[in-house]
Amino acid sequence: MRKATGPLQIRLRLNEENRPAMTDADIVRMFIDTRDSESTKRAYREYIGQCLAFVGVPLSELTAPLLASWRAAVCRGSQTPNTKSLKLVAMRSLLKWSWKLGFSSVCPEVIGVVLKGPRVHVVKPYSVLTERELLAILEAAGTARNRALLALMVGAGLRVSEVAKLEIGDILVEDSGRSVHIRETKFGKTRKVPIGGDLAFLLGQYLGDRRIGPVFLANDRAKKSRKGDDHVGMTTRAIAHVVKKASRQAAIGQSISCHSLRHTASMRWLRAGVQESIIDKLLGHGPRGASAPYLNHLEPRDLRQAILPLPGGEILAESAPFSAPNDAPARNRAKSNLEPED
Repeated sequence: MRKATGPLQIRLRLNEENRPAMTDADIVRMFIDTRDSESTKRAYREYIGQCLAFVGVPLSELTAPLLASWRAAVCRGSQTPNTKSLKLVAMRSLLKWSWKLGFSSVCPEVIGVVLKGPRVHVVKPYSVLTERELLAILEAAGTARNRALLALMVGAGLRVSEVAKLEIGDILVEDSGRSVHIRETKFGKTRKVPIGGDLAFLLGQYLGDRRIGPVFLANDRAKKSRKGDDHVGMTTRAIAHVVKKASRQAAIGQSISCHSLRHTASMRWLRAGVQESIIDKLLGHGPRGASAPYLNHLEPRDLRQAILPLPGGEILAESAPFSAPNDAPARNRAKSNLEPED
């Protein structure tokens, strides 16, 4: 192993004598396992595979000219600028990680130069709905499932991946009030997001007597047949389709995505005077600044101050929502009962 010349020059590099016999597939698998998000893992696996197939040489034999030629091919492609950037990010991350472990000879400085991301011009990254547009989308949802789904995304500001993974047991009724427990998050930290009576009513109206399984069930009969289970949750793609369809039927006149609803939730809180620290906590943002550790001390009552009624939801909040049957197990009643609070 190469002798280090100082603490800043330490590199965990393995020479030919003690380097384990590993294939590129093994190296890529090790790297992919360091990512947290399942969607990121899928994307990185696909894009890294495309790059290695293009250059036609092992990771240990990659050179700057080969990487530059692949970047040029990516930039000439017909994908969106964001997709092109993600492809380059995937390879940059892999090669920098490989350099630290001695699997690649291309240094980080060269990687940053030859795999520089394309310039992306974003005028308005995400649309934000007005209250009237939001009401129109909720009315255009068509089904109880879709209405509850859209209301949850804009009422709680959840990521589409968090909605797809939400289980009925994650809907909580505690002394502090109703909330949804987000367990699998982008940054690996769980959080509880309070919800109001109108949103609880829509969720209870859709769930009916169901007490286990995913909150939002798929309508794909073929997928249910393959898995032999009627309780198959919606995918992120299916949720995105619901959002697009509702925005078209509501004739919004602008491009609306799942993340647009998350931005809408954030702006509703901001315009209502909710503190930015509380908004960060509700949205599950990563650490930001020296005050980030103190967000953990926010009490449930602090977060519940941010609950805003949905457009037209005042009537729903006062209606009689779904209540769990009397023979429901106590544990499930505590977790998923959507009865009104005292």
